[in-house]
Amino acid sequence: MKHLLILMVALPLVISGCGGGGGPSGPDETKSLSDCKAEAVEMSVADLRTTIANYQRALAGKQAELRALQTQSIEKNADASIAEKSKAAGSSMGKLLERSMIYAAELMNKDAVRVRSIGGG
Repeated sequence: MKHLLILMVALPLVISGCGGGGGPSGPDETKSLSDCKAEAVEMSVADLRTTIANYQRALAGKQAELRALQTQSIEKNADASIAEKSKAAGSSMGKLLERSMIYAAELMNKDAVRVRSIGGG
């Protein structure tokens, strides 16, 4: 819950004004968390912002998918295949969110280091 709150508050702040395109590859919900951490440490601030924006787009797509499934569920009286698809989409969203938080945390860390170095402290 704490991580979700951090992400909800910090993510819009750290990626404001950043554009998509170029840079790192797209979100990968199958990438191990340790690989995400290792990759994030090596990324530039610009690449971290791009990666976070890519994850946000992927999460928005999954959210739209869930909304469509919810509509189908209401229209078709919630058959089992829709429930399975909804469960899979929700699981995917959780994995994407978890990985995006790794990149957001590293971006916040790098921004904090940059601010301290500018401030002389």
